[in-house]
Parts: sequence; C-alpha cells; structure tokens
Amino acid sequence: ATFTVNVHRAEGRRLNVPLIAPFTIATSRLDKVENVAIRIELSNGCVGWGEAPILPFVTAEDQPTALAKAEEACEFLRQSSGKSMCFILGEIGQILPGYQFASVSYSTVYLFTSIIFLLTQKQYHFPCG
Repeated sequence: ATFTVNVHRAEGRRLNVPLIAPFTIATSRLDKVENVAIRIELSNGCVGWGEAPILPFVTAEDQPTALAKAEEACEFLRQSSGKSMCFILGEIGQILPGYQFASVSYSTVYLFTSIIFLLTQKQYHFPCG
C-alpha cells in the first residue's frame, strides 16, 4: 500500500539562543547557538518541530546555508501534498545531498517521519525502492 502525506505548512526559522554557560567544542567556544528550527504541519493539524544544530568546525553548514536549504526542503514539502512518503523522502535526499547538508537533512527527515509516526499511532515500515 502507498502511504500518502498532505503537508499544510512547512517552514524553517532561525533559532538563536544565548547559552547560560559557554562550552567548547572542537576548537570553538560557544556563547550562543545559531541553529535552524523546522516546523511541519500536516493538513489534519498534526504539528512537529525539529532542530538542525549548527556547530562551527563540526558541521559543514553555517546558519544562512542551513536556513536556505531548510526553506528549499520546506517549499518542496508544501508542494508535495498527496505524494507518497517514499517519493517525498527520496526528493528530500536530492535537495539535501551528502555531508554538506547532513544536519538539515537529518533534522528534516527525522521530523517528517516522526510526525507521520505520531499521525498513524503505530510504527509503519515504508518500503521505498
């Protein structure tokens, strides 16, 4: 059976948050995080939030790049209503290929599959391919 999805809204937003205490990762000291939040809402009202962490010297993306790619993926999701889950996941993989966009790709795909799981209230296996 084909599982279709109807996305009502999808958006990426800047998520800039000062930290209570700084921390060091790799060779960077962070006093704040400048991540990207992703929100997806299905036509039935089910909503999910995800976050793409942007860590200097760790992730390949910076915040402007991650936000632009998140918005590109969200634009595709907004136009994908009625498409199959497998088709959507395959296209997201094309929009966010390789390690350059790993943070945004993982966050978008994980969020999308998580809200589908919540929507269905049971674990589905999506045989793609």
